Amino acid sequence: MGKIKGVLILIAVVVVICLGIFFAPQISDVFSRISDLFNPNPQKIARVVTTRTIVSGIQTLGQLVTISAEVAHADIAVSVSQGVINSCGHSANHVSQSVIEAGIDITAIGEDNVSYDAENDQYTLISPAPVITSCRNEYLRQYERRGSGAGCNVDWDEARLIGEYLSMTRFVDDMITGGLLDRAEAQTSVVIANFVSALTDRQVQIEYEERREEMQLPPSCQPQIPLGWSFNEETGEWSKTG
Repeated sequence: MGKIKGVLILIAVVVVICLGIFFAPQISDVFSRISDLFNPNPQKIARVVTTRTIVSGIQTLGQLVTISAEVAHADIAVSVSQGVINSCGHSANHVSQSVIEAGIDITAIGEDNVSYDAENDQYTLISPAPVITSCRNEYLRQYERRGSGAGCNVDWDEARLIGEYLSMTRFVDDMITGGLLDRAEAQTSVVIANFVSALTDRQVQIEYEERREEMQLPPSCQPQIPLGWSFNEETGEWSKTG
């Protein structure tokens, strides 16, 4: 009888141990939930990625072109004053089509531009303000030539170069006032936030430095006026000296 009782006790102990192992996660979860009731604001432990790692990852993207706009203008008039009492004056219209691109220079982002807010479990990244990054003239046609009387040596190609200068200047101004940089900023926020969020598994807030009043345009957006030419604002005509 004693042996049977001992066997029964051994079986009971084994059953209790097995039940404890099987239900251990559930029991632990119960105690965890009870603990949360007494501590409604449990401390979160965040895996913080170093700012150096974030910056290194971002800088591999180089200069980020976030938006590209195709623009066109017709009736770009160039009037030229030439000869004695403008005897060889001439004019022409131009139609032009260009592509203007805007974005940010990511290589300018350093470790000081990235911070982590442990309380909100969020990264903040301060980015350079978007700028015009490149301009490209894809089409220019000269039409409606007028003037160039007999004995006049008219250089229509120089008038075309002036037309290209005027069209590009107008395109850049139109894109800036038309909100191209605002759209580039919005697109940049999406790209950078997604990139950093995927890298850190945290929410990301993108902020921007203040835009400069006078933007430094790349050389592709600043075509040169042909050498020796100047514009008379009173008459609205171009003339060449020398």
